[in-house]
Amino acid sequence: MALGIEIATGAFLLVFGLSFLINSGFWADVFKRMSSESQQVFTLLLVLLICGVLMVMGHNLWVGDWRVIVTIVAWAVLIESIVIILAPRILRTYADWSEKTMVTWLRVGGSLWVLAGVVVTYFSHVH
Repeated sequence: MALGIEIATGAFLLVFGLSFLINSGFWADVFKRMSSESQQVFTLLLVLLICGVLMVMGHNLWVGDWRVIVTIVAWAVLIESIVIILAPRILRTYADWSEKTMVTWLRVGGSLWVLAGVVVTYFSHVH
């Protein structure tokens, strides 16, 4: 089962990382608007919480190789969803960022996601 989670995580990181790089202005607008759409935020957080729990349950490998990337992503998804559920006003902080700041951070994050996605995808297929 772990290999399936690794392949899915690699694909997720690659697709969203590339999208954040290519469409950073669009995503900045989405994230700014989403902070005022409580129903959308709740639905997204519910999905993220479920995904985070399932990922942690299915892939909690603290090992000294590439598989730890998937574990870190799983825990990050779980922790982020819990933090935002407990303190939803934190989203307003991001909504107050300028578009330039948001686009810059989306590009930085997208680059890191693509790099992690390439590593996870490569090793999950040669594993």
